[in-house]
Amino acid sequence: MTERVIEKQVEFTAPLARVWRALTDSGEIGSWFSDSADFEPVEGYDGSVTWHDHGTFALRVEIVDPPKKLAWRWSHESGVPIDADVATLVEWTLTEREDGGTLLSVRESGFATDERREENEGGWTQELGHLLSFVEPSRGPSLLGNNDVAIHVDDLDAAEAFYVRGLGLPLVARTDGYLEIDAGAFRLWVNQSDGPPGFIPSFDVADRDAALARLRGAGASVSQHGRNSYAADPFGNPIDVVQTG
Repeated sequence: MTERVIEKQVEFTAPLARVWRALTDSGEIGSWFSDSADFEPVEGYDGSVTWHDHGTFALRVEIVDPPKKLAWRWSHESGVPIDADVATLVEWTLTEREDGGTLLSVRESGFATDERREENEGGWTQELGHLLSFVEPSRGPSLLGNNDVAIHVDDLDAAEAFYVRGLGLPLVARTDGYLEIDAGAFRLWVNQSDGPPGFIPSFDVADRDAALARLRGAGASVSQHGRNSYAADPFGNPIDVVQTG
């Protein structure tokens, strides 16, 4: 029987040490791969990676040979101990390029079924794109400013009284959760929620997760407000990132 394997490669201009840190630091793993991570580059360490929408996946570190080789085994199912599931082995090999950059090779093996392998195939393409955007922000997806500006309030009636009746701005639409107001040069979205204060500019992107990874790599932080995530620049100003298409 042919072994079920996924193999990928990514080239970085960044040196080995920079890519190694992105693969082994919990905070950095939680910036490009998962939403958070419990990870130590110590053989035998039992950790985990967590996604808000998918749960927590157990992992165990198998090989640590800095900065050239890393391997860990992880459970395919969330909430299942590493020893209680058919886990797969993820191997990372870092090779220095002649120009001083890094060639990163990733290999995942041990899939129990073709379906499980197929589930992870596309995921690795996406996650490695996020890693590239995080380590080298200039190579990440472009952010294109649109004409939307958002604010967050705790009282839509009071907001409508001020912006529509008080300032005379046309009300385009109202729902239980927001007001859409024509402010002339831009469209003002007044959201009833606990989002960040102030007027928030909005940017369109083709891949929101990759764009957030790029922003983190450039020094931005990301916070969760209900179902929405906002980036904040190094000065604390919020940015709304909207996936198009």
